[in-house]
Amino acid sequence: AIKKMTPGASYFALGLIFFALMTPLYSNLFNTRLIYSDSYHSVFFVTGIFIIFVIFELILKSIIYDKASSQIKSNNIKCNAFFLYALKISNCRNAAVKIRTIESSVASFWESYPLISVDFSLTFLFIICLFVMMGGYAFPLFIYYIALAFLCVHIRFSAYKKTLQTNSVSYEKMSTLISLEEKRKELKFLRSTFFEKLLMDKTNRDEYTKMEMNIENHHWAEMIKANSFVSMIVMFISSYFAVVNGSLTTASIIAIMIINSRLSGALVGGVNKLYLSRLHSFHIMNSLSELLKDKDTFVSHSGIYISRIQQLSVEKLSISFAERKLIEPLSFTAVPGDFIGIVGASGAGKSSLIKALSNSINCYTGSVKLNNVDITHISEEYIQSCIAYHSTNSSFIKGSLRENFMIYGVVDDSDIIEILTLCCRNLILSKENVDEKFVDELNLSNGEKQKILLCLALFKKPEMVFLDESTSYLSTADALDFLERIKHLYSDSIVIFATHDISLQRLFTRKIELSHEHLRTVSCNTTISIPKMKLNG
Repeated sequence: AIKKMTPGASYFALGLIFFALMTPLYSNLFNTRLIYSDSYHSVFFVTGIFIIFVIFELILKSIIYDKASSQIKSNNIKCNAFFLYALKISNCRNAAVKIRTIESSVASFWESYPLISVDFSLTFLFIICLFVMMGGYAFPLFIYYIALAFLCVHIRFSAYKKTLQTNSVSYEKMSTLISLEEKRKELKFLRSTFFEKLLMDKTNRDEYTKMEMNIENHHWAEMIKANSFVSMIVMFISSYFAVVNGSLTTASIIAIMIINSRLSGALVGGVNKLYLSRLHSFHIMNSLSELLKDKDTFVSHSGIYISRIQQLSVEKLSISFAERKLIEPLSFTAVPGDFIGIVGASGAGKSSLIKALSNSINCYTGSVKLNNVDITHISEEYIQSCIAYHSTNSSFIKGSLRENFMIYGVVDDSDIIEILTLCCRNLILSKENVDEKFVDELNLSNGEKQKILLCLALFKKPEMVFLDESTSYLSTADALDFLERIKHLYSDSIVIFATHDISLQRLFTRKIELSHEHLRTVSCNTTISIPKMKLNG
């Protein structure tokens, strides 16, 4: 699919390869004809014609480049729409790094892949020119370039595995640096010996693989330098015999030199682009495979769009992780106006139950239905428009408050001011704080951040709300006040709220209680909990 998206306009460059003959043609014409002309007008006239052809070539190349760039831009937009979708469903470690790898690789692939055919076509054209000008005396050059082609392929592709290893180690180091950046406020409280050792181990490995890669690149560079000398020697020897035997004039040797130089460049460039295309193809396929092999439950773009949620039905829902049964068969129904609480100690399965009910995980049996339609068959558009999810792990993206508000659909200044006034009474509402500073640079408490994110999740006025420990950073009084407000504003919605704070239970119209009453003993003296559910109300 990636190859099929290669800009077709780039292949029009194949039609321009004959312009590569202008320089040797002008050189040959000048040395055999113009140099002996008594008229300045002839020199300037012929030179002017060649200049016109050069300008014409530049115009055509510019048109082709603009068309190809436009197609690449369109392809990038399509790919980024796919990347956003993949980011939502992928459970891949370092998904953002994988996406960035694909993004940079496809752009390089689309630019270089069509040029492979151009370089090898030029190689073929220049070899034909040598035989036309030198006859059979071009055969030593032909043999030399065949040997050079095999040598180039061997040297360049021998570094293939080392390059992949170098890139892998480099991405791993970058992921570690990103993780450390996210924990930078905690680093000063950690013993530097340990986290510095972690980073230095990765740095040493990165430097070692880079050194090996640099050695391979050095061999490649030295081979190119040696080729420039050896190819010239072979060319001069072949030209000598061609001149001696009358197959080539002395005046044409400069043209032969130009063709020989362009031939070397085209052959080496073609092999290098072929190598890079293979490298980019591997990165694209490997990253795509990693990105998509472990996905969340699939939600169809063309699924069912229900008019309005009338009922949530849960039938015989069981959740298991790695043969560990976390939730026993659970059945219940909920209707608009229900504020259902899921309570229990840490590790009892509250978050897992919320994720199963919201179709965020697929490691469960039984069914979750909205209006008798399985939630896995509900359209993505409906879920995005009518269902809200917020957890204690919800966080801001790296950016300003306005950018964070924008991704939730909050774009009007009046709405932004209302939410910030409600959640952060001490925040000065200024252009600097709203538009310029990153959220992390603002002096916001965890509770204030949690309230903002909760308001943003609920801004679309959802018909169903899933809240997973969404008041964990708030005091009991603030949590009660906030939840009372939610219960009042969303009285026509189904709200399912997981918490370990028993003081919030008075808000619930119904309650699911997860407990640790049953234990099962397994090997190695390890015990795991199989919670027992009770549905009250």
